[in-house]
Amino acid sequence: MHTFMRNRHFLVFLSLAFCVALSIGVPGALAGGEAEGKGLHTTILIYSGKVDPHFSIIESDEIQRLKELLSKATDNGKPDGEKRVIPSILGYKGIVIMNAGDVEDFPQYVAVYKGNMEVRDKESKFMTDKDRYVERYLLDLAVAKKVLDKAYLESIFEAD
Repeated sequence: MHTFMRNRHFLVFLSLAFCVALSIGVPGALAGGEAEGKGLHTTILIYSGKVDPHFSIIESDEIQRLKELLSKATDNGKPDGEKRVIPSILGYKGIVIMNAGDVEDFPQYVAVYKGNMEVRDKESKFMTDKDRYVERYLLDLAVAKKVLDKAYLESIFEAD
């Protein structure tokens, strides 16, 4: 009985340690995910019911190129009179970029879909990238980082 109680205390301790680890942000490390708080977390919105392909943009040349492309977009008020860019449809729905806070002079949130963009910092503004340079660049990065299949990339633009 004494061994049982010792094992029980050990299991309680182990459970408590696991809960503390979860509360301080270790889940990403336990799951083998990328470090939270670094770069631009980018998600290609494709799936419904399973995890979408995602990657981080942390290389300075990639970030600089993305900043340049974003700066060329024009303000359009709202995308086609709507209040959001990302549609509620099956299949490809666009791309979302979240700035973890360590990329200076970059918005907190960018949503991109078919040349329309929502850019958020303190407030939202809607932009147009009529040639879809931002979207194409991000999708090309996803293929280069092996999170998106090149055939799927081509199907996105063939569908238009």
